Amino acid sequence: MLLENEDYSELRKYLAQLNSDFKNLTSMVSTGHPTLDAILSSKILIAKAHGISVEQTVFLPEKLSIPQTDLCVIIGNLLDNAIEACNKPNLQQPPYLNITIKIHKGMLYFKVINSSNGVYLFDKKNLLSTKNQPEHGYGFKNINDIVENYGGFFNYEPQSNSFAATIMIPLQSEEEEA
Repeated sequence: MLLENEDYSELRKYLAQLNSDFKNLTSMVSTGHPTLDAILSSKILIAKAHGISVEQTVFLPEKLSIPQTDLCVIIGNLLDNAIEACNKPNLQQPPYLNITIKIHKGMLYFKVINSSNGVYLFDKKNLLSTKNQPEHGYGFKNINDIVENYGGFFNYEPQSNSFAATIMIPLQSEEEEA
């Protein structure tokens, strides 16, 4: 988004922060998908650095019909939002993050549950961003666009002390891809 908006100064800051985050990164997650491993490991380290308890269950096959770039947009945005929610004031419990990524009934299944202070903004039935900066607030839209592009579905469950995001994307068999 920063590149599209030609906000090169903010893009440089963002990339410098990513570079800083990756310098001391040792792979905590090993799925066989290097880009996804790097994003997951980085976000988990960031969460733990903020005092957030993290549980993860990640099992993926060697081959996926969805490009790693799309997977990284999904998981990166989900975890960014979860970490931010865990850092908000007035949590009713210690901050936590539970990540599940696996294959379930022929679908790629993502579930991220995090602690929350229960403060959400809605427009009709749509969940809105609580971020004030113009370059933020596109995470759910980007996730939803990717999920819909692959014929999948998403469900967001805002509760008084937690938030759960569930995403399921049908996987193509190798015959369908050919």
